[in-house]
Amino acid sequence: MLSILPGGVAAIGFFLLMLFVWLFPVQARFINPIWRMIKNSFVLACRHFGRTVLMILTVVLGFFMWCVGIKFLWIPLLFGFSVPIYLSVMFYDSVFLELEAKIISREKTE
Repeated sequence: MLSILPGGVAAIGFFLLMLFVWLFPVQARFINPIWRMIKNSFVLACRHFGRTVLMILTVVLGFFMWCVGIKFLWIPLLFGFSVPIYLSVMFYDSVFLELEAKIISREKTE
């Protein structure tokens, strides 16, 4: 039982990280109730799993820069926040443009 616990905690942590990586951009881009934003974030994280993993890696890279960059504090200050966010925007912007095109085409047919 205890040997399964660290793996379960890691899986839950990865699931929550997947969810939060998409939740905040979805919340900033669309207007929905909270439960629908959570559901849509989960669907996007599963549907675009490769992009989700890349976005998680950029967040981890930014955190790693802060942990290692104590000696050279200017490097994390310049790149620790901006580069992971910029790369994440590059990953999810095309997804949102595709979703918005589908929404517009659906509204035109109605």
